[in-house]
Amino acid sequence: MKIVYDGSVELLRFGVGQIKTSLARRGLFYVEQWVSHPPEVPPDEGIVVALSVRKDPPRDEPAAQWEEQAFAIHRRGGVLFIESGDIRGLFYGCLEWAERIGRSRELEDGESIRVAPRLPM
Repeated sequence: MKIVYDGSVELLRFGVGQIKTSLARRGLFYVEQWVSHPPEVPPDEGIVVALSVRKDPPRDEPAAQWEEQAFAIHRRGGVLFIESGDIRGLFYGCLEWAERIGRSRELEDGESIRVAPRLPM
């Protein structure tokens, strides 16, 4: 698994740390790539996890705006995208994905989830 994210953001480093811990517990290997602006990552061998902050929600909600701290996780081919409108939402997306790894609940190609907090902090 390759994890692509902005390593200069401390909150993201912590969130990715949780993903790495979950992967290690399952005996899965990973590599990291720090970029200042995570791009739309092209499919690669295995799974690429791309973390990015976007102004508009992905895919089926182009007219909607992100709620504060909301995030989406979706898989397209070999790329798993964790996206949000803000850093804190991206952090929560990392925690969600780390938990899903620990429970072996991966997403299938084309599958997605979107979560918005009931009580934003």
